Amino acid sequence: MKKRWVLLVIVAFVAVGCAEPLTKTQKGAGIGTAIGAAAGAGLGQAIGRDTESTLIGAGIGAAVGALAGGSIGRYMDNQEATMRNQLAGVESASIQRNADMLAVTFKSDFWFDINSATLKPGAYTELQRVS
Repeated sequence: MKKRWVLLVIVAFVAVGCAEPLTKTQKGAGIGTAIGAAAGAGLGQAIGRDTESTLIGAGIGAAVGALAGGSIGRYMDNQEATMRNQLAGVESASIQRNADMLAVTFKSDFWFDINSATLKPGAYTELQRVS
């Protein structure tokens, strides 16, 4: 029996390891589910003081957490897609996703003259379009 559990755990790790990276929506839903279930179980136990209340609270908390986390993740995915669309025609800028942050990098030779802190005239329209 113990060998079956070990084999099952190994197969689960291999399956998860081969999966594609999660989107913000999926990651947010997973985190929200875990946090919501824990909070709901705690509240259910505190209010009902029995196992049934704990399980009901965990279920409700997981559902609410999944909805909230998924909504936040979807918002972040949409925000990234919008920014990528805005920067699609800008050769002087690139966007990189680092964990929960979007980093926009601009080439300085497009925006500034050498030894100058003043923006070039064409840079203003590009900045307004990107912002």
